[in-house]
Amino acid sequence: DLLDHFQDTFRFIQYGLDEGHRILVHCEQGISRSATVLAAFVMKSERYHPSEAIRYIQRFRPIADPNPGFRKQL
Repeated sequence: DLLDHFQDTFRFIQYGLDEGHRILVHCEQGISRSATVLAAFVMKSERYHPSEAIRYIQRFRPIADPNPGFRKQL
């Protein structure tokens, strides 16, 4: 369940960006978990709808495809 981690990951990513750092979010395959975390970040920071956030991420990582359970959490 990634929902429990969204607040912490948002703060961590935002802090890194605020400090001028580059951010790398990864998981084993870079398809579902990391894409979901980034989609949640983009949704909150840019006020994107879930489908917009996923499409945005897919511009940079075309294989990004959060699984249906993670999509529901968004």
